[in-house]
Amino acid sequence: MGSTQLKGSEVKGAAVNIGTSVQAANVAIGKDTTANMGSTQLTDSKVDGAVVNVGTSVQAANVAIGDKTTANMGSTQLKDSEVKGTVVNVGTSVQSANVAIGKDTTANMASTQLQDSKVKGTVVNVGTNWAAANVAIGDKATANMGSTQIKGSEVKGTVVNVGTTAAAANVAIGKNATANMGSTQLKDSKIDGSVVNVGTTAGAANVAIGQNSDANMGSTQIAGSTVKGSVTNVGTTVGGANIAIGKNTVANLGSTQIKGSDIKGSVTNVGTSAGIANVAIGSGANANAVSTQIKNSKVDGKIANIGNAGAAANIAIGKNSDANLASVQMSGSNLKGNITNKANVGAAANLAIGSGTSANLGSVQMTNSTAKGNITNKANVGAAANLAIGKNSNANMAAVQIKNATVKGNISNKANVGAAANLAIGKNSSANMGSVQIKNTSVGGNISNSANVGMSVNLAIGSGATSNTSSVSSD
Repeated sequence: MGSTQLKGSEVKGAAVNIGTSVQAANVAIGKDTTANMGSTQLTDSKVDGAVVNVGTSVQAANVAIGDKTTANMGSTQLKDSEVKGTVVNVGTSVQSANVAIGKDTTANMASTQLQDSKVKGTVVNVGTNWAAANVAIGDKATANMGSTQIKGSEVKGTVVNVGTTAAAANVAIGKNATANMGSTQLKDSKIDGSVVNVGTTAGAANVAIGQNSDANMGSTQIAGSTVKGSVTNVGTTVGGANIAIGKNTVANLGSTQIKGSDIKGSVTNVGTSAGIANVAIGSGANANAVSTQIKNSKVDGKIANIGNAGAAANIAIGKNSDANLASVQMSGSNLKGNITNKANVGAAANLAIGSGTSANLGSVQMTNSTAKGNITNKANVGAAANLAIGKNSNANMAAVQIKNATVKGNISNKANVGAAANLAIGKNSSANMGSVQIKNTSVGGNISNSANVGMSVNLAIGSGATSNTSSVSSD
């Protein structure tokens, strides 16, 4: 309906689709079915020019039911295809529903999705969703709303995603489910240019339920990929909920998460959140709100995180889970540049519950990593609670914690904390407030800590537990 679909085709010029759907219904039922509304879909095809899709849906329903089904609304989807020009998608959905139900299902709303494809130009997605619902249910289900998702693909140019979502719901349910809202997600891909994501959400819910599920809201998530340029994420969330439930789940809100990847340029994350809840539940769960998290990766440039959070809750529950709020967390990684974290947090709660958990609020935490530059943390925290419960747990508030690492530059922490509580409960737990904690680490430069701590409580409970307030500790 109002769409362009190419299979095993070759187009010498450009492919352009402009589709408008008002009070319409588009339904596909059966195995391997596809329902396209105001969309462009390319499979095993080659386009020498550009691919442009402009899709508008108002009070419409697009539904695909069955294994390996696909439902595209105001979206561009490329599979096993090559585009020599630029790919542009502009999707707008108002009071509409896009649903895909079945194993390996995909539901794309105002999004761009590339799988095993090659684009020689730039990829641009501008997605706007209001009072809309995007749902994918089934194993390996994917729900993209106002997002760009790239898998096993190569893009010679830059990837830009601008997603705006209000009063909407994006849901993916099933093992290995993925729910992206106003986000950019790269998996096993190569980008020669930069990656830019600008995601704005208000009164929205993004949910992924199932083992190894991912829920990204106003975030950039990169896994097993190479980016030759810089990575920039600007995520703003007001009155939203981002939830991932299941073993090894990930919930990213206004954050940048990089895993097993190589970034040649810098990484910058600017996250602002108010009245939000970011939750990851399950063993190995990760909940990142207005934060930057880097695991088993290499970054040649600098890392900068600016996190502003008010009336926020960030929660990770499960063994070896991590909860990061307005923080930078790096593990098993190599950084050639500097790390800078600037955090302003008020009326917030950051919780990590389970053995080996870490709760970081307005902090920098580095483990088993190398940084050739400086590490700087500047944090203002008021009326906040940071809690880590479990054996070997860590609770860091307006602090810098470095374990089993090498830092060749300086370490600086400047903290202002008022009416806050920082707690670590469990054997060998650590609670750091307005402090710098160094363990089994080599530092080539200077270490400085300047902290103003007001009516606050910093407490570590358990055998071998450590509590540090306005101090520098090293062993």
